[in-house]
Amino acid sequence: MKFEDTQNHNSESDSDIQKLLKAAGKREEPAADIKEDVRIATLDAWQSTVKQHNYKRKLKRWMPVALAATVILSILGTYQSLTTNEKDTEPLRLATIAHSIGEYSISNINRNLEHAIFEGSVITTSSDGMLALILVDNTTIRLGHQTHITIHADNKIWLHRGHIFIGSPDLESNVAVMTSFGKITDIGTQFEVGLEGDSLWVALREGRVIVQLTNNVIEAGSEHGRGDLIIVDAQGLVSRRSIESTDARWNWVREIAPPFKLEAASVLNFLEWTASEVGLTLKFQSDAAQHYAKTTTLSGPPIEARSIEQMLPVVLRATHLDADLSNGAIEVGFRR
Repeated sequence: MKFEDTQNHNSESDSDIQKLLKAAGKREEPAADIKEDVRIATLDAWQSTVKQHNYKRKLKRWMPVALAATVILSILGTYQSLTTNEKDTEPLRLATIAHSIGEYSISNINRNLEHAIFEGSVITTSSDGMLALILVDNTTIRLGHQTHITIHADNKIWLHRGHIFIGSPDLESNVAVMTSFGKITDIGTQFEVGLEGDSLWVALREGRVIVQLTNNVIEAGSEHGRGDLIIVDAQGLVSRRSIESTDARWNWVREIAPPFKLEAASVLNFLEWTASEVGLTLKFQSDAAQHYAKTTTLSGPPIEARSIEQMLPVVLRATHLDADLSNGAIEVGFRR
């Protein structure tokens, strides 16, 4: 076996390197600007490497938080969608209870809005109960004793039994009353619809209505303080007669009328309400008297409709006006 002398070999290699360096001569130093460029490039490379390393550490550290936040946002989005859909499915609010007497029941009621009536509500009054509602367009609906109705959107009322009174504020506010006999539609009016036994009646106090029966269409109206009373029996036979706007059959309507809020109301508002409740026409003796009524404000407690005749002179005593009810109308002029 042959062994090499490694110590002698290394000595010879070092000697050869020294001879080579002597032959090459002294190495020149690089220029200052080159040294600076190299330093800056090296520094940039180092900083880039450090930033990349830190980013990876932060990304690793915050990745679970980011994922958790994404899950939370997704849950919130789902909840918001569900609650929005829930709100969209809430029944439409159609009316408000303005006044009540005795006992009554209402289905589909919101306990947080106890005076609100919603679409599809079934309303029933007892033998001593009556109810006054105001629709969103200010149409009034009054329910008599032992009356059963269902209220729907688009001013549609199903009358199952009993009798209701409708008061539309203008020609634009039409109500359709649906019954087993047919449909009754008003044209800016005050009227009563009733179901008693096997018969239907429609009484006009003011304005006009269209009565659409299965095989017949009837138009009923009013004129000069008298209105039509239409009666349809179980065989579909129709009879017609007239009644006065001050007839005793309208007394129940006044009994359930909401009290008039006198505070801050004008004299004209009060007189118009009075004429509507008693079934009389309002007339002014002069334009000046009408202007005075329109621009004069009243003050005082609410007034019940049942006491209008007693309260009318009392209220007007605080003004310069007087009223005469002797000629089938409320005629108002300046006090002499």
